[in-house]
Amino acid sequence: QWLTSQQATDGSWDDGYGTPRNPDSTAMAVMALVASGVPTDDTSLVSATAFLADAQLASGGWEYGTGFGENANSTALVVQALSALGEDFYSTSGSWSKGSNTPLSALLEWQNTTGAFKNSWTQTDDFYATVQAIPAATGKPYPLPGRYEAARRGVMCLETLQKTDGSWDQFADTGYGGGEPGAGTARAIQAIVACGEDPASARWTPGANNAVQALENHTPGYLSSGRGGRVGIVMQ
Repeated sequence: QWLTSQQATDGSWDDGYGTPRNPDSTAMAVMALVASGVPTDDTSLVSATAFLADAQLASGGWEYGTGFGENANSTALVVQALSALGEDFYSTSGSWSKGSNTPLSALLEWQNTTGAFKNSWTQTDDFYATVQAIPAATGKPYPLPGRYEAARRGVMCLETLQKTDGSWDQFADTGYGGGEPGAGTARAIQAIVACGEDPASARWTPGANNAVQALENHTPGYLSSGRGGRVGIVMQ
């Protein structure tokens, strides 16, 4: 009830930081409502779906807000929301196709030959974009078609970004420093599990610690910063 009370009259949610008509927050709200059992024909979800359709760009993707420009992160979140709604986000004959551009093809345009997904400001491999794009590329939530090859290549890139202590920085090469490894590791584990892999397996053990052990080691520092929501998601 609280979540739907925050919905704007145009069907969107803002980001909590002053960005109205925000596809990212709207997509996350949609997924939360569907997961809680709200039927897809409920007024809140019908209105949100209409907003996402209105906000879709000619490329088939989405931007964080009006004038920001398309990016992989926003597009990925909306793809996941469409998946949760049972919408066809992958066919050129579907209602979400802009000519030959589908939401899924728009997302995959952001993937580099390295397997990583690019950020929108430097057009280079980006950890944050990659871990947000991988679940969307798999077509989660199930059962819906997905592009597992794209997800597999993204996961391969995560291997190259994992640190020797088993963790990942939250941000890489953005000019803001590495960020909180507890947050980065939690995000990486989410992406790895979405692909059906075990983050405690040998593949994700570059040294003495696997990814789960690394998260355990970095969680106290993460929580001491007054944050830690990502750890809660992984625990669930």
